[in-house]
Amino acid sequence: MGLKEDNNLIRLIADRAARYSMAHGIQVGPEFIASELKTCHEEICPLRLDAMLDADVGNLMHDVYGIHQHMDILDRSFRECFRPRFAK
Repeated sequence: MGLKEDNNLIRLIADRAARYSMAHGIQVGPEFIASELKTCHEEICPLRLDAMLDADVGNLMHDVYGIHQHMDILDRSFRECFRPRFAK
């Protein structure tokens, strides 16, 4: 996939995750989720974005919340041995 296609998929994933989060009382915008997914995908661990977009909500949110909780921006790694389910 190209960068433009990746960015489009990340935006769609982030929109879906933000809608789910807000429906459950977690106030987070799609831009924030997209920025974390983009950093993960481009700098830490490539993701299977097409599969992530089509995933059931449990697996999708496992990765979205896990990336948020475990991503170490400074070291460009994950803490506590986390690995996204949709990692390549």
